[in-house]
Amino acid sequence: MFKKKALLVLLLSALFMFLVACGGDDSDSSAGDDNGSSSDDGGSSETSNEPITYHYFIGTAGDDINSNETTIGKMLEDETGVNFQTEYLVGDLMEKIGVMIAGGEYPDVVIPDHAIEMMLEAEAFIPLNDLLEEHGPNILEMYSEYIDRFTMPDGNIYYLPISPSINEHVPNPNIDQGAFWIQRGVLKDAGFPEITTLDEYLALIKDYTDKNPEVDGMKTVPFTGLTYDTSFFTFSNTPNHLAGFPNDGSVQIDMDTHEASVYADKDEAKAYLKALNELNAEGYLDQEMFVMNNDDFLAKISSGRVLGFFGYGWQWNTALQR
Repeated sequence: MFKKKALLVLLLSALFMFLVACGGDDSDSSAGDDNGSSSDDGGSSETSNEPITYHYFIGTAGDDINSNETTIGKMLEDETGVNFQTEYLVGDLMEKIGVMIAGGEYPDVVIPDHAIEMMLEAEAFIPLNDLLEEHGPNILEMYSEYIDRFTMPDGNIYYLPISPSINEHVPNPNIDQGAFWIQRGVLKDAGFPEITTLDEYLALIKDYTDKNPEVDGMKTVPFTGLTYDTSFFTFSNTPNHLAGFPNDGSVQIDMDTHEASVYADKDEAKAYLKALNELNAEGYLDQEMFVMNNDDFLAKISSGRVLGFFGYGWQWNTALQR
């Protein structure tokens, strides 16, 4: 029973985090439209039991869906009467957010990714302080030791960071961070060898490409990567990860001295760039690697003709579903 209650509390907490609404001069939202709760005299209102649908924009690529079309989303709608119409990014994020700001019209909920500073400067978010105190005491307790870190200088809380650690950490069963990915067919062809070095990884890809210059009638793409716009960090971070360091931006942190050093001029970066230059000279590097956008990258991955690339799981997992 305790586990069931804890799960429900966690799910409802997650649901509330989605309700970080955007403000503006126009206060109409899908909630008001669906409920029709305001009376003519403005002095009283009544609550409707009809489900409410909120418009929820996520600043990364994905497939649009209503949350109640998923198993957990349907459970949440049954428990709370709330559904989310999710809209994922198509095109350039900064341009999309810029259009929202220029028009002064926002979705009910936004995950703006790296455009959050733009939205804060535009005063696009409503303060959550009173809402959290009235409806979210458990959320305040959950974030208790972190609240000062996202409270703005004016004393207001405008957003809630995603995924604080609660109780015992449960790792994601899938890889959603940085990794060198390789097509299963390449591994099967080589007898599923253990790969421990970049040279071994690239040798497998080159050997498979020589044997299979086409995949389903399309030209094989031996190795590619995501470099578009702000996603360029995916490319520039790669030698840092090869050296065994996590993503701390453009630096490596010495955990003994806590000193930061730029890795772009280190031997690991030189070795990785040299390896890519050799791939290019030999004809194994994707010629569109530095000119395609995020949507092009996802389409290429989902085509099944890419053999390998470095990327973060959260950037391209939607390509698996296409």
